[in-house]
Amino acid sequence: MSRKTPVLLLDFGNVIGFFDHRLGAARMARLLGDAVSADEVYHFYYGTDLEDQHERGRLTSEEVLQRFKARFNPTPTCDDAALAQAFGDIFRPNPPVVDVLQRLPGHIRLVLGSNTNELHYRFFRPMFENLFERFAALVLSFQIGCRKPEAEFYHHCLAACRAEAERVIFFDDREENIRGAAAVGIRAIQYKPTMDLHAMLDQLLSDQVSLKHPK
Repeated sequence: MSRKTPVLLLDFGNVIGFFDHRLGAARMARLLGDAVSADEVYHFYYGTDLEDQHERGRLTSEEVLQRFKARFNPTPTCDDAALAQAFGDIFRPNPPVVDVLQRLPGHIRLVLGSNTNELHYRFFRPMFENLFERFAALVLSFQIGCRKPEAEFYHHCLAACRAEAERVIFFDDREENIRGAAAVGIRAIQYKPTMDLHAMLDQLLSDQVSLKHPK
């Protein structure tokens, strides 16, 4: 690796923050009607092309909510704001990762690379606002029109990183995304909750920076 300071590229979901799509589906089902099941709601979105189209920005969040209502609640009895919150408010921080990122020295460039939709982003952005202020750029699939593990997504990330691929260290929880990043020359590491990210970054950045250990 170059002696130049590496850039850290991080996925959001199941790395920086955890999410529960099933929880969102269950909350939506309760709003959409007594005869609607959480499984039906879940598979309507995640088992069709709705997720893909939403995460590419080809469908707006309002259009997606209207499709839910048209499928499960055609009469105008379901409040859009409540339905949006049921869908989007499904995130919680991953404290060990958030803690490590907050203690990184300022000269380490951080970039987020996430497959996400506008409605999920609408809810998790405020929750992580203080942390995201530390990031130089947020690369979000619904804004750029492509998704991991497509090479185009990683080229957007490299542009945001302002670094050659070999200087970028990428953490993602999904194996296919790791392979996609590696295919364009990025050093990619699969994140798992059991990983000691502090120790790993200490080792990866040992010739560049010493992380601040908690007291």
